[in-house]
Amino acid sequence: MQIVNQLKIKATPVFYANKKAYEEGYPIICNEGGSRSSKSYSVVQLLIHIAISNPNTRISMVSHSLPHIKRGVYRDFKGIMEQWNIWDEKDFRYTDFIYTFKNGSYIELFGLEDPDKAKGPARDILFVNEANLISKALFDQLLIRTTGQVFLDWNPADFISWVYEVADNPKNKRIHSTYLNYYRDWETDRKSTRLNSSHLKLSRMP
Repeated sequence: MQIVNQLKIKATPVFYANKKAYEEGYPIICNEGGSRSSKSYSVVQLLIHIAISNPNTRISMVSHSLPHIKRGVYRDFKGIMEQWNIWDEKDFRYTDFIYTFKNGSYIELFGLEDPDKAKGPARDILFVNEANLISKALFDQLLIRTTGQVFLDWNPADFISWVYEVADNPKNKRIHSTYLNYYRDWETDRKSTRLNSSHLKLSRMP
């Protein structure tokens, strides 16, 4: 696996907002935004960074169905890894959709068609994509098996969903994004980041 010494990546304000909320220790970080607002992409970027920077970290990326994961978060995940030149085909198990990093961290991706999947092994960090499409009961099962922080994202839709109760809790962090935040279209005050080859630590570029 080749890692470029100073690999430049593009990141939006949504990435930095999530990174800041994570570093400040918010237990649940809620991302609300429309399509192409960079919310899911930015969270996946951050979780890859966390996995690489913290050995033996267990991360779950989940959604209401595996086909939905394959069409969305998995494509972002693999695309980012390839873009950063750190994807190694041998480290991804297609049978159970788990990528294991060289430092022992792993990222697993799964759908919740079978509710019993929410009662699986514990994890350190949880990301629920399109969280409003799963029930609060399923989320609670995932939550009690998560030892660290949780990321949620959803498109604005059903305002009576349980996600708004979670987002409105002052102990949690709510981040709103729009299509203007999408990294490919972000023209004003654009920023990039560098990945340091020793542990791929992210830092702002001047």
